[in-house]
Amino acid sequence: MLSFNLVVLGLLLSLGIGALPLSPGSLVVYESAMTYIFTMLGLPIHPALILTLLYRFLTFWLPIPIGLFFLQEPPENTFSLKIYTEQS
Repeated sequence: MLSFNLVVLGLLLSLGIGALPLSPGSLVVYESAMTYIFTMLGLPIHPALILTLLYRFLTFWLPIPIGLFFLQEPPENTFSLKIYTEQS
């Protein structure tokens, strides 16, 4: 079992690698790095992979449908950019 400090260290190292602009959303790069770091810190491969995928689901994929659920059209009286055409 990893201590709390090692888990935080693994997450911070993974976030650092995920910040590199290698792919949109750091897909695959982040998961690979996080799994590798946790295995190097002493966690077996299967729990490291489960932890990585669960963390990625909760922080990357779950907010997308929640945001779409709460997405609403703005009220009509709010300021918006409109293109006006001159009348002839």
